[in-house]
Amino acid sequence: MAFVAIMFVPWYGNSVMAQNTVNGHEYVDLGLSVKWATCNVGAEKPYDGGDQYWWGRTSPLRYHRDYKKKDCYTWKRHMEDYTGWSTCDVATYKWGSSWRTPTKEELQEMYDNCDIEYDKKRRGMVCTSKVNGNTIFLPVGQCAIPKGTVRLFSLFCGYWSSTPNPNDTGKAYGLFFYFEKNKRDVIYLKFGDTDRYIGFYVRPVTD
Repeated sequence: MAFVAIMFVPWYGNSVMAQNTVNGHEYVDLGLSVKWATCNVGAEKPYDGGDQYWWGRTSPLRYHRDYKKKDCYTWKRHMEDYTGWSTCDVATYKWGSSWRTPTKEELQEMYDNCDIEYDKKRRGMVCTSKVNGNTIFLPVGQCAIPKGTVRLFSLFCGYWSSTPNPNDTGKAYGLFFYFEKNKRDVIYLKFGDTDRYIGFYVRPVTD
């Protein structure tokens, strides 16, 4: 799938802040099929990254700094979409049954129906709904990778969906951010799949 180039722009809006809460967690209505939390799992503010997770795991990777691919038990294991399963879905496990990790379709719906710009000052993506103009903010930060793995030079950060690749038990879908080689003024977005043992963020949704 082709990359989408995003230019660095300043952003000073405040519509990322929501007035609505579920189980004590705020959300923004983007006019889509689900409502989006204002914070990542493990974060207390919209501009904080929070914790990073293997796909399908509920323990944050701060407890697994020096890990190997085989430590991620969901890698190379046949699994179904786990959205809402508290044993696998960290959003449900930590925030309660009203919250869950978005499915591939829900994450792609947000990606397809938002104008996305990079805020260099706050180091994150401002996602503005094409439907109603409301926004969410997705912080970016370096992903976690297994010990001994060659780091892709441009891979910066990602957000998991709950949906596995049905044709590859080692991969799952998400939204991933890349910097262009030898440049720091352009960031690329790719919606696709990658290895489950890489540590990425989770942004919950609610119905």
